[in-house]
Amino acid sequence: MKKYLIAAAMVAGLSAPAFAGSMTVSFADAEGATQVWVLGDDGKATAPDGASVDYTYDEDSKTLCAEVPEAGQVCATFESAGEKVGDTSNYTTNAGTAGVATITAMEE
Repeated sequence: MKKYLIAAAMVAGLSAPAFAGSMTVSFADAEGATQVWVLGDDGKATAPDGASVDYTYDEDSKTLCAEVPEAGQVCATFESAGEKVGDTSNYTTNAGTAGVATITAMEE
């Protein structure tokens, strides 16, 4: 469950300010675990298990916050916002975890 909560917080960190469609992001945490999430332009992210979570992304602070069932609000802050496939960003979460997120696909 912990991995799910952290990944839900990370999923929009590479969100370009005005992308349309969907963005697929791979998250590698400091322990080497990787998860792939699909980020929709409708404020919903799809987890690897198919679950959906709502999120918001503050472009100025590069901070994503998500309301995660059983955990409440979880937030992640990114060093940079990606705009194209291959862009990466380091992140840290309010739960004290860190890693690297990479945009692996975008659809309009």
